[in-house]
Amino acid sequence: MPVVPGYVLIADPGSMRFEFYHRELLNFWKARGVTPEIHIVDWRDVAQRDGRIGPLLPSGRSLLRVESPARDPGVIETLLDAGQRAKALSAPAAKNPQHGWIASPALLYAGLCLCLNGLSETLQASPQIQSAASPADIAVLFDKNETTRRLLAAGLPCPETFAPTGNADELLDELHRRGWQKAYVKLSHGSCASGIAVVSTEAPPTAITTVTQSDGDFFNTSAVYEASGRHLTKILEFIIQESATVQQAIPKTQVAGRNFDIRAVVIGGDVVATVFRVSSHPMTNLHLGGARGDADLCRRMIPTRHWLDAMDHCVEAARLFKLPAVGVDLAFHRDTCQPYLLELNAFGDFFPNWTNADGRSIHSMEIENTARRFQLI
Repeated sequence: MPVVPGYVLIADPGSMRFEFYHRELLNFWKARGVTPEIHIVDWRDVAQRDGRIGPLLPSGRSLLRVESPARDPGVIETLLDAGQRAKALSAPAAKNPQHGWIASPALLYAGLCLCLNGLSETLQASPQIQSAASPADIAVLFDKNETTRRLLAAGLPCPETFAPTGNADELLDELHRRGWQKAYVKLSHGSCASGIAVVSTEAPPTAITTVTQSDGDFFNTSAVYEASGRHLTKILEFIIQESATVQQAIPKTQVAGRNFDIRAVVIGGDVVATVFRVSSHPMTNLHLGGARGDADLCRRMIPTRHWLDAMDHCVEAARLFKLPAVGVDLAFHRDTCQPYLLELNAFGDFFPNWTNADGRSIHSMEIENTARRFQLI
C-alpha cells in the first residue's frame, strides 16, 4: 500500500490561487493512485490567532504550504486587525471594502509579520509539521527594501534603490540630486503593481500611475494615467507614508516598440519558466493592459551571454531564500542588454493555464520537487 501523504494548506479557500493549486495537488497524487489527506487552514483563522495555529493542525506528519493571503476583503480585514495588535494601536483600523482600495500596506505588513512569526513558533512546537517555506523569508520578500539589501549583499545586479523619508518635494529633490530622469516609486510592502508611480523628473514632474484618490482613501485603478501637480504630490506622500522604495528606472528592452520584462520562476535550483510580459506602459502587469509576449521573438532580442547570466542571477537570488518557488522579475537594459533583478516574489508561481513544452504547469513541477525534497516520493 502506498503511503498516504498529508498536507496542510494555509490559504484563502475562496481564491483562484487556492483552487488551481488544490486541483493540481489532487491530480499529481491521483496519477500515482493516491488520495492525499489535505487539511485546509483559512488565512482568517491564522490572522485571528496571530499565527499560533497549533490547535488547528493535524497530529500526523504533514507538509505545510503557505499560500498567498490573496485579496479577499475578509482576509484583509483580519490582517489589518493583526497589524493593530502588532503595533499596539488602540484606535480601530480604517477599513474600506470598495474594489481597488489600497488598505494600509504598512499595517497589513505588520499583521502579516505577526502571523508569520507566530507560525514559526508553532512550527517549532509541532515537529510533525514540515514547512516547505521559511515564514521569515516570506516576510523578507514582502519588504522590497530588505529584499534588495539581501540581493546586493550577494553581489547580484539590481537598479539603484533607496528608501525615501520626508515629503514628496524632498523625494523629487533627491531624484534630481542623483540625476535620475525616471524612477519607480513603489510601496515597499505592495504587490501586483499596487501603489506604484513611475516618476519623470523633467519639469514639471509627472508620473505614470494606477493610484487615484477618492474621499481621502487611495485606490488602484486598471486605467493607467498621468498624474501631475498637487494630485501627484498626494500620491507620492501616501506611498512614502506607508513605507516606500524608490528604484531607478531601467530603460527596458523592446519588441515591436513595446517594453518587455520577464518573470522567471525558480524551483529546486532551476529556472523552470520564463514568462515574457509586453506593454506600452512602464508597468507590464497583465491586469494593466500588458500581454504575454511571444517567447521566441522576445528571447531573440537578448544576446545569449546576457541571457545565461540573467538565468544564473535568478537561481542565485532564489537560493538566498528557503521557499519552494521564487518568482524573479527581471529586465534587460535597452542599450547594453545588462540584466537587472527588479523584484522577487514569495508567491510568484501562479500563472493560470501556462504550461511548458512538455505540457506541465508551474504548480505541477513545484509539487513534484517539494514531494521529492521531503521524501514523499
